[in-house]
Amino acid sequence: MTPRAPVNFLHENREEGCLAVCADCKFYTLPNLFVKRTLRRHEWDKRRINSVSFTVTPSAYIPQRYRNDVAIQQYLREHTDIPVPSFSQTFEDDGAIYFASQFVDSVMMREPPEDDKKIVHWTVTSRPSSRCAPILQACQASRATTSSS
Repeated sequence: MTPRAPVNFLHENREEGCLAVCADCKFYTLPNLFVKRTLRRHEWDKRRINSVSFTVTPSAYIPQRYRNDVAIQQYLREHTDIPVPSFSQTFEDDGAIYFASQFVDSVMMREPPEDDKKIVHWTVTSRPSSRCAPILQACQASRATTSSS
């Protein structure tokens, strides 16, 4: 299965192997590897509105977000039975921060038939060992409260 590109493309000038470009990062897939990297300074989005020019700069918190992603995946791998990539790490090279992990072929939840969504929902909410059931139930309760208001 070929991974889907995020909807928010900034431009069509992507180098070979680049799946997508967003406001703050680029996405790549290689055999068995998924890579997300920050944009380098020369890649930042430059815009002009009327006579005013400005540059859209990525958040300074991206390196910490990438490290958090690695820590969360490691925690889930060690303390739950939730399937996550078998490895992930961050590193820096040539002015960019990289997040790399095992590429896991999957189907997005909005793509399968409703019956398959029901099976996944039942699996997540009914298994006593699942640590995400309380989170899912809280989200559902919040959604129900919001929609009934």
